[in-house]
Amino acid sequence: MVRTKVMKAVKTTFWSLQVPKEAVDEIKAFPEIISVMSESVNSGKTINEHLHCTLIYIGGKGDIDESPWMPLEGQTVPLSILGIGWDEKAVALIVGLSPHCVNPIPHMTFALSEGAMPKYSNEMLGSPDNNIFMFETPFDVPSVVTRNVSVPKNIRL
Repeated sequence: MVRTKVMKAVKTTFWSLQVPKEAVDEIKAFPEIISVMSESVNSGKTINEHLHCTLIYIGGKGDIDESPWMPLEGQTVPLSILGIGWDEKAVALIVGLSPHCVNPIPHMTFALSEGAMPKYSNEMLGSPDNNIFMFETPFDVPSVVTRNVSVPKNIRL
């Protein structure tokens, strides 16, 4: 009975592809990424050690009952990194993804300046004033299909 109430209170707020820590280290060592991060405009940005690509997002507006990603939950799938975009506030990795992604330009927020929010990467990638470099040879990293949930503060799991 109690478990049923808890499960009803837990809401799926977004689906994502989570990149394991070992793969984040690989990404940071990629020569083109090192080059972009060494530019003065990117000095002082904090690298996101918990990279993910948001697939579906609804925040606190409800629950996602169905997703084309549900059958793959928990499975490792390759994620192709195609390029990198940046400006004075953010650095984002452009990824190749099926149409099942909430973002017009599928990406992972890689680094941010102080005060910048991860969602800013959407605005930056859509701006004509950004810098975008597409890799001559894209590379794949593993990612895990993940359901991200919110749990009300009054419930302990």
